[in-house]
Amino acid sequence: MRTLPSFSINAFADASEQERGLLGWDQRYTQMGAGRFEGTVVRMELGRVSIWEERLNVSVAETTAPPAGKVVLVLPAPAVDSRINGAKREGPGFLHMGGHEINVVTSETTQGYFVTLDEKDLPGLDRRRTGPLCSIEAYPGAHEMSSWIASMMSMAPEGMRRSPREFGTVLPDFIVDRVSDLCTFLSSMDHKPLTESYAHAVVRKARKVIEAKSHGPLSVAELARAIDLPEHVVRSAFIQAVGISPLIWLRRHRLDQARRAMLRPEEARKGVAQIAMENGFFHLGRFAAYYTQTFHELPIETIRSVIG
Repeated sequence: MRTLPSFSINAFADASEQERGLLGWDQRYTQMGAGRFEGTVVRMELGRVSIWEERLNVSVAETTAPPAGKVVLVLPAPAVDSRINGAKREGPGFLHMGGHEINVVTSETTQGYFVTLDEKDLPGLDRRRTGPLCSIEAYPGAHEMSSWIASMMSMAPEGMRRSPREFGTVLPDFIVDRVSDLCTFLSSMDHKPLTESYAHAVVRKARKVIEAKSHGPLSVAELARAIDLPEHVVRSAFIQAVGISPLIWLRRHRLDQARRAMLRPEEARKGVAQIAMENGFFHLGRFAAYYTQTFHELPIETIRSVIG
């Protein structure tokens, strides 16, 4: 018995909300760009296949991993510039194997499609050849795949309304066949391993230290000492891998922590001053300025939106 297809649209007003938008994924989003966050996740569920479309209006740093046992065809929209594991994205898309974590820094405006299938439905896939990440650039027609998926998403609501059973039967089989052909083609080739850059390795180590720090602010000098590298090497690595200095990254991380606290009712009742100080901001005027510049609202406005 086949499940009837479904189509849903969810809007999000904060990066910490949208990180839960792709169900079953292990994700953490931190807003990097300035602006009032607006994001959407559109989901088309076809039983054997799920297709997600995600949009973001500001730059976001993501740590993301699909569910184990899944294979995801990731198709960024044309002209979307982002960094994946510290390297600027090139090509029309890539395969992302379930359970494998990557780090992404998106551009200011981002749109992408995620075609998710069970690995068992792709017998021609050889992960020894493709590795956990594999560019689809060599596949004939790779540059048209994003528009192919976009057209299916645009016709889905009407197709489901008119003939849901046929739509839910024919389309998933067609998508599985197409992606299976892609996987078989890529598995027949030798690929240059998508290894991480030295800059990304440095940033990855630094982020573990930053995220493990539970009290008080961390300076760039302290961060460099914690990972046993000179400060100038750490600065250079951050700029190469994520496009901003470690000083700004540290501040954005603390702003993200403060905002997450303000969005939780039990934490929001502490008030702006206590939350700011708990996250290493001891000059409240400066904290309010940084916060407003990043999120385009005052800290007190965030708290009032949660507890009134």
